[in-house]
Amino acid sequence: MDDFGYINARIRAKKEKLLKRQEIEELLQAENFEKFVENLQKTEYSRDIERGEIDLEKVLRGINKNFSDTIKGIMEFSSGNPKELLYILLSRFVVANIRAIIRGKMRNIKPEDIETALFPVLELDEPKLKALLSKEETSEVLELLLTFRIPLPFVITSKLIKKVREKDIEFVENYLESSYYSYAFSKVKRGDGDKEFIRYMLNSWVDLKNIVGILLYLKYGISPLGKIELLPYGFLTENQRKALLKAQSLKEISEILFSTKYRELSKLITEGDIIGFEKRFEEVLSLWAIKGFLKDPLSIAIPLAYIISKYNEVVNLRIIAFGKYHGLETYEIRKEILLI
Repeated sequence: MDDFGYINARIRAKKEKLLKRQEIEELLQAENFEKFVENLQKTEYSRDIERGEIDLEKVLRGINKNFSDTIKGIMEFSSGNPKELLYILLSRFVVANIRAIIRGKMRNIKPEDIETALFPVLELDEPKLKALLSKEETSEVLELLLTFRIPLPFVITSKLIKKVREKDIEFVENYLESSYYSYAFSKVKRGDGDKEFIRYMLNSWVDLKNIVGILLYLKYGISPLGKIELLPYGFLTENQRKALLKAQSLKEISEILFSTKYRELSKLITEGDIIGFEKRFEEVLSLWAIKGFLKDPLSIAIPLAYIISKYNEVVNLRIIAFGKYHGLETYEIRKEILLI
C-alpha cells in the first residue's frame, strides 16, 4: 500500500515533537553539562536519558537511541514504495555503522567510545551492533556480520576481509561507500518525482565525498591524482571530476567549482576553510530537504524532510552535550551546530 496520505499524516504529527529553536537555544545556554541534561529531560528525550545522569557516554547513547527508535517507528507504519525509498536512504547509516566499527577497531578505540557514534537502524539493531563491537579482531566483525544473514548494501568478499586484516582503511572505506551508492542508484533509476528526490540526496552526498576527499590531499600538498578513486556519480560531470583530480591547489578546485552548482560554496575553499565548506555544504543540502515540508503532501518529500530535521536535531544535541561536558564556551559550541 503506497498510502502517502496516512504515512505523511503520521509524520506531520511527529514533526510537532521536534525541538523548537527556542528549546535548542535554552539547551545551548545551559550553564553547565548537568543543567543541559536537566533541560533535555524536560523534552522528548526524557524517556531515553535517566534523571540525574551525568555520564557523557550514556547521554550520547540516549540521544542516539531516541533517533533510532524514531526511525524504527517510521519504518513500522510505512509500507510499499515509500518504505522502499526510505530503506534505500537509511541503508547509508548501516554502512556508516560498519565503517565506524572497523575504523575504530583498526585504531584501537575502546568499544564504548565507538558505540557513541553508532545509530542502530533497520536490521542492524542494537544487539547486533553490540555483538560486533565485542569482537577483538577487525576481520571477526565481518565474519560475524555474515552469520546475521541480513540484507546489506554491500557484499562481504574475501578481498574485503583480506584488506580489513591488512588494515587498509582507505580501501575498506572506499569499497563500502562505492558499494552503497551502486546499490542505491540501481534502486532509484530515473523515474517519478519521489525517486528524483532520493537521487538528489544521493548525488549531493557523492559530490561532497568526492570534493572533500580531494581537498584533504591538497591541504597537505599532495596531488590527488592516482591517490584517490572518485565515485562515478554525483552532479559533477566526468570531465569536472577529472579536472578536480588534476588540480594542484585549493585555488584550482575553487575555480572549477565556481562554474558548477556549488559556486556559492567555492570561495570557502579559496580561503582554505575545508571544515567550513563541508559544514556549509551539509547545511545547504539539509535546508533543501527540510523545505520538503512545503512540497507535495503526498510525496516522499515529507518523510525525507522530517528525517533530515530529526538527524540535524540529534547532531546538534550531541555537539552541545560534548561541548558542555568539556566546558566549552557557548559561542564556541554555537559555531559548530547546524541550522540555528
